[in-house]
This record gives sequence, C-alpha cells and structure tokens, in this order.
Amino acid sequence: MMTGAELLARTLVTGEVFGVSAGASREAIAEGLGRDFAEEVGGRSGLRVMRRDYGLIEATFSEEREWTCTWMRIELHRLALQENLLHEALMRHGIAFENYTPWSGVLSVLDVTYAFPQPQEFRSGPGNRSFSVDEGHTIALTVDDSDTERNDYPGNGDIWAIEMSTFALPAL
Repeated sequence: MMTGAELLARTLVTGEVFGVSAGASREAIAEGLGRDFAEEVGGRSGLRVMRRDYGLIEATFSEEREWTCTWMRIELHRLALQENLLHEALMRHGIAFENYTPWSGVLSVLDVTYAFPQPQEFRSGPGNRSFSVDEGHTIALTVDDSDTERNDYPGNGDIWAIEMSTFALPAL
C-alpha cells in the first residue's frame, strides 16, 4: 500500500499515475483507469477532443483517428467530499489517500524518497500557486490563501490537483 503523498510525488517525478500517462492511447488509459467514466466529445470534425472523467482523474484526448491522451488531471479537491473516491483508490490501486493532501507532505517525499530538487514555482494567481519539476509537463496546483480553511474543499497549503500533459503548459 502507498500513501496519496507517495503516489503524487512519484507522479511528479515520472509523469505517470496508476501506470498511465499523457501520450497514452485510449485503450491504455482504459486499462489503467478502468471502463467506468463519463465522456464528452466536442469540436469540429478533424479537430475534436474527447474528455473522460473517471472520478479522481480526468483525461483529455485529441487526434480523433487515434484518440491519444494529451492531458490528464488528478482532481484531488474531489476527495474532500467524495468518500467513494477514497475507497476506490484504495481498493483498485492500493493508494491510501486522505481527504486533503498537504503540499508539504509531497515535498517531503520528493526530498527523502527521490532526493529530487525542489519543484520550481511555475505560475501563481489569486489564491493559488503552481509548481513544476519538469518545465511545465507535470504541475502541482496548490491552494495559497491563508483565509481558506479545509471544509468541502482543500485549504491553505493543500494540493488542489496535479496536471500532466504531452506539451509544456505555459507559465503565466
């Protein structure tokens, strides 16, 4: 069994979650994440995108003929309200998430387990900060608002989501 902080640190280092990553085929994503998802397809012919929401993870696909995953997001903020996602992560993947994951806990795992350099602040906005270890392909989005307390959503210092993409997300 692995903790949520351990999985997230590994995801930041490898760009993978539950054995899949951005760049994988639709079939590989289904193999790693399962076949239970909500799906939306939009856009014009030849430029369509498909989004699959697996609960804890969302995956976006492009290249309609092959449906290649170009972007994934671990929606950690959903764990605060959706106990079923905590149970599913534990039963299906052996990951023991908490309702909230502090960024400091993931930094600790990166330092101790991976001896990895500190992630660089990537971009920030009102109430949030983002950090990257690979120049924008994998990003941790954190809550940065001293007035925000844990309740239905993560609080100050907690991780909101982890994003992984095949292209470097722009720093703002």
